Amino acid sequence: SRSAPWFTRELREMKCRKRRLESKWRASQSDSDRTQLKTHVRAYLVAIKAEKRSHFTALIVSSENCPATLFRVTRSLLRQEAREDPLEGRAEDFGKFLYDKIAQIREGFNFDVDGPAEVTRT
Repeated sequence: SRSAPWFTRELREMKCRKRRLESKWRASQSDSDRTQLKTHVRAYLVAIKAEKRSHFTALIVSSENCPATLFRVTRSLLRQEAREDPLEGRAEDFGKFLYDKIAQIREGFNFDVDGPAEVTRT
């Protein structure tokens, strides 16, 4: 898998240390190990946020003179990660609606199996 461009060697080392601290705390269940883990996790999350900010700021600055690239960068930043497909399931819903509507219309007609009903005029 491709790693994120903002994920630096320092972040990778912090992540490894976080896993070691977590393993140590799970084994000991001590309050001091838990406190140490929580402190490190907070620092790790702050470092991730700072690296992302730095990386994307540099991308925006470097694409200042190229509107298409700048638009692509800002669109990728503003796009929600877990976005639903707005059309997902719409074709199936429409197909069911159409099927039910045709069935309803057919029920409205009282066809005689022997032939068409006579129309009397008065």
